[in-house]
Amino acid sequence: MEVFGSVDRLIETAAKKIVNVSQDAVQERGRFIIALSGGNSPRPLYRLLAEPPYRDQVPWRRTIVLWSDERYVPLADDRSNAGHAKSLLLDHVPVHANSVLPMFVEGLDASAAAAYYERRLVELFHNDPPRIDVVLLGCGEDGHTASLFPGSPLLEERSAFVSAVPRTRTGVARITMTPILLNQSRKIIFLAYGQKKAEIVHRILESPPDTPPLPAQLIVATDGPTRWLLDKEAASHLTGARQV
Repeated sequence: MEVFGSVDRLIETAAKKIVNVSQDAVQERGRFIIALSGGNSPRPLYRLLAEPPYRDQVPWRRTIVLWSDERYVPLADDRSNAGHAKSLLLDHVPVHANSVLPMFVEGLDASAAAAYYERRLVELFHNDPPRIDVVLLGCGEDGHTASLFPGSPLLEERSAFVSAVPRTRTGVARITMTPILLNQSRKIIFLAYGQKKAEIVHRILESPPDTPPLPAQLIVATDGPTRWLLDKEAASHLTGARQV
């Protein structure tokens, strides 16, 4: 984990990490694949990546953009993760339109769209195990991440990479990457800041695993680093945290 004195420093560090990972990926494999997250936490990061110098340092023309999860609504809907990423970031960088792969598909229900997204991933990786270069994630105050919620049967999923999530109390279906896909990513970056996240961050990172485990406790890259970027408020209940 890395703990920062301000949210601005946290976001700047996240941007620099994405620049480094993107450049290394293009140099090693000819392309950079990133899975973006929803919610409020990544929005300052998206704004920063859309500005110089970061806008010019990420190799956008060799970048493929995925999403870790999505509320199953059209991009024009204010609840759309892809819609917010588009307006804050993707409309301002030279990424190819056909390299941006939102989860919503007009005319398909969430289950069919999840199956379609998984097929696209398999094709993208030429039938090899999908390994995304970096996945951005956050955590909710209940310990959920992506659209993996406490008690969900998807926490025990062992074959599907992408799955639909039944309608929640908000009445909106979702699509999410499953732990099996998230955990085989090359790098995972969690962003968490603010005092409201302090208790759950402590439970996730320093408490014995819950029974059953919290969703965010299950997301750990099996062959790469998992980084938690925290501000001092989110880390305030941690005993082993040192501010950088």
